[in-house]
Amino acid sequence: MRRHRRRSGFTLIELLVVIAIIAILIGLLVPAVQKVRAAAARISCSNNMHQLGIAAHNYHSSFGYLPPGYSGPNPDIPYPVGNWGAGSWDSCLTYLLPYIEQDNIYNQLTTVKNPNGTNWYSVNPDWTLAHVQIKGFLCPSDPSPAGAALSIGAGAFLHTYSPENNQYNRGAVILYFPGISDLGKTNYLGVSGASGSSATSSSASDGPGANLSIYQGVFYNNSQTKLETIGDGTSNTLMFGEGFGGTKSPRDYQWSWMGCGALGTKFGLNPNGSWNQFCSAHTGIVNFTFCDGSVRQLRYGGTATRNPAVSDWYLLQQLAGANDGQAADTSPLLN
Repeated sequence: MRRHRRRSGFTLIELLVVIAIIAILIGLLVPAVQKVRAAAARISCSNNMHQLGIAAHNYHSSFGYLPPGYSGPNPDIPYPVGNWGAGSWDSCLTYLLPYIEQDNIYNQLTTVKNPNGTNWYSVNPDWTLAHVQIKGFLCPSDPSPAGAALSIGAGAFLHTYSPENNQYNRGAVILYFPGISDLGKTNYLGVSGASGSSATSSSASDGPGANLSIYQGVFYNNSQTKLETIGDGTSNTLMFGEGFGGTKSPRDYQWSWMGCGALGTKFGLNPNGSWNQFCSAHTGIVNFTFCDGSVRQLRYGGTATRNPAVSDWYLLQQLAGANDGQAADTSPLLN
């Protein structure tokens, strides 16, 4: 009687088929894993920004108004005229520390208790504490780790030049620290409107007839904005936005949570970013906290096209302004 021998393994063809199937499965799995990671990072970023919104509302409940965008000179003065160094230049994020479970840092700071005194970057323990990295201020999608770029430490961001008197209105002050790259980083800043509290009524660089002065936001120098005075409605007004603090690649600068307070939307949204633009590493969108505490996403659209300005640019300024009174449909920018 003939006995049949059992096969003890795969043939070469069978083995190649199995390898091919595994390769296909891996090819399908890797993009899926990447999408899941990106979605998780986006959710984590949204949660960080939601917590900032809650913190701002809790601050408002305690004091009756939102924290100042930054504590610059008081009374306010144009730059470079006068002593722009007056004031402590603490950011609105610094004032929110007790409301995001960072009391230990806040209680040791001295400048926030004396906003017209010494600059935080000139005194200890404030300077030392400013190097602390706070997880809630960092977007997990940002490809550049904290400490990888020069730190921008303070700024009355995006206030405009007035050719009629050859002055910068309330700032355009950017203070960065040569050789210092390890100040506590933030991916989130308050929204100052189009260009803060002292924007000019028109600007040739922003298209014919662009009126920046009507798009003042909720955060600016020594601001004390009350939620009930936001005429456009808290659900229609931006409070916080995210960004890189510099260009995405190569990274040149990063914002410091201790000093960088409020950023304008005048220059639009840009996927590659810069120190003066909101942006993100999330695909196609930028997270923003609105004044009602909700977090929504804005598309880039044509928001960076401002000479001449296009409709998307105006829609972004409308969302940034607290009392512009404009009721255009902003849904083209909302994700």
